[in-house]
Amino acid sequence: VEYDKSTAPIACPLKPEVGLHWLAVNGCQPLTAENPSVVIAEAEEQPLSLPKELQQLYARIVGIVLSANPTTPTVGLSAVMKVLRTDTGIQELTPYLSRCFYQQVRANTRRLVLLRTIIGAIKSLL
Repeated sequence: VEYDKSTAPIACPLKPEVGLHWLAVNGCQPLTAENPSVVIAEAEEQPLSLPKELQQLYARIVGIVLSANPTTPTVGLSAVMKVLRTDTGIQELTPYLSRCFYQQVRANTRRLVLLRTIIGAIKSLL
């Protein structure tokens, strides 16, 4: 077999390149070109620096408050209001709850039923 040098182009190997890639820094994924961007809705944002139990409690409180109807109070809503009023173990959740309630009030200025529920939760938190 004869090899003709004029017809076959010679490809040089690529130089090796080294780059930095961060999967996560302190539990948060940085916004880089290598990492996919994940958008979390503001209402679903979880406080990642809290223990798992407090994250679950936060999710339940926010879920019940945002889905409740104050004209027909449920057992879940009254239990959440009681927890917000009396439980001293939710001190770590207070900044997250107040930020969530602020965002919901700001986003739902025309939904008076939801605003009443959120204001009731804020009063219980105070």
